[in-house]
Amino acid sequence: TQSRSSAASDVYKRQVYNKGSLSLYALDNYLGSEVFDKAIKALIHEFAFQSNPYPTSLDFIEYLYQFSPKDMHYFIDDHINKITIYKTKINTATYERDKDLKYQADITLDINKFYSNEKGKETLVEMDDLIEIGIYNSKDKELHLEKVKLTKGENKLSFKLKRKPKYIVIDPYYHIITKDFEIVQKEFSKLTKE
Repeated sequence: TQSRSSAASDVYKRQVYNKGSLSLYALDNYLGSEVFDKAIKALIHEFAFQSNPYPTSLDFIEYLYQFSPKDMHYFIDDHINKITIYKTKINTATYERDKDLKYQADITLDINKFYSNEKGKETLVEMDDLIEIGIYNSKDKELHLEKVKLTKGENKLSFKLKRKPKYIVIDPYYHIITKDFEIVQKEFSKLTKE
């Protein structure tokens, strides 16, 4: 069996080596293609046809900060400058049909955010982060997709839907890195009146 420190080191290695493409994908989604395009155009404009010094990833990151809203700078930090890991769990997912024939979906979930160092040591940190939530029907069709602000610990969410939900997924498109590299989902149960 693997020792605890060896297992932590393996998690760190997976984070580092798999992070690049995931981070760019997430940044494009969360900051928007317009911010990404502006950053790339500014980088090309500054360094086109130039010899040494050549641009580095740090130059591109500076342009991302410049063109993105300040309230999203944490997202750039978490994906570029830090090793950020989330631990998520859906506690309850219920729905009921209202008098307007719409569905009220109520969810409670737990989420925690950790920063990891080069030895795999994780530190629990405060969070007020946008996390994408997806709700799907029995045919796996997306009924609702939204980035919602979540804080450390338990969060309660409610959504109004036109169709009956089957299951909910936290981060369905892999924009954040979770501790076990897994998608967290839960089936809805119908709320019964007592």
